[in-house]
Amino acid sequence: LSANRSSTQFYTAIKAGATYSLHRFSLAAVYNRIDPDYQSMGAYHVTNDMQSVSLAPRFVLFDGRMRVSANLTYRHDNLQNKKRATTSRIIPVLVVSVQPGSNWGVDFNYTDVLTSQSDGYTSVSDSFRLSQQNPMLTLSPRYSIISGSASHTFLLGVMYQTLLDDNAITARYAEYNTTNLNFSYTLSLTKSQFSVSASANTTRLENAGGVYRNSGVSLNASKALLEQALRLTAGGGLSFHATGETITASVGASYALQRRHSFTATLNLVNSSAGYYAKERFSEYTLVLGYAYTF
Repeated sequence: LSANRSSTQFYTAIKAGATYSLHRFSLAAVYNRIDPDYQSMGAYHVTNDMQSVSLAPRFVLFDGRMRVSANLTYRHDNLQNKKRATTSRIIPVLVVSVQPGSNWGVDFNYTDVLTSQSDGYTSVSDSFRLSQQNPMLTLSPRYSIISGSASHTFLLGVMYQTLLDDNAITARYAEYNTTNLNFSYTLSLTKSQFSVSASANTTRLENAGGVYRNSGVSLNASKALLEQALRLTAGGGLSFHATGETITASVGASYALQRRHSFTATLNLVNSSAGYYAKERFSEYTLVLGYAYTF
């Protein structure tokens, strides 16, 4: 055997998986391992020094009216004990979709990231040891009215997310909770190729610095012309925060020529009062022009 050369490196990246499927049930298992300092020699960014195992069951219940999917992942780094600490994460995900009727349904999502640290090549101080939980819950009821010439879609989204820190020293500065409510309505006219949507949202964030709130509304529309070769879009929004308000607006057009050439143009406006990033009101205009050729 020849001696190792200083210019030669050998690292591995492994991914393996298996899936078991029945008519209304499936179970998938995936294993990943990427050595420290591994380079893909092609992709711009690859997470290395990582090993993970995940299980993903899926169920179909009540003649397809309820679908349940889940995923449980365990991941950790420091595979070769090169770091001061080993960081481990347990990531559970649960998605439940209920469709009792053809025109309405409810989606529920739960995700969490449980992070902990153990000693690496040295002991980790309790003052800096990570021990956090970051659950997020979303509930999205929806309702649709569909006719031959138009469709109406109503969607309500409720989201709650919090960060819980078991480290008494860092908890005061790291913990937060946020709640977001969003309501949207979309009207689509099939024959005239026209659609319009309106939405309103509000967010509340609480952390060590206090309670912060912001709200906003938006309106967007699009229209297709010339047998859908030309599409016009326009939209605007208004948001309110603790230190002022921000107005946004945009107009755009796209044109497809012989299905190979496409041209786009978009003009965006931002007008903001005194806020976090400016000492006084400012306006910003952005024009984006694009061309694409499809082979």
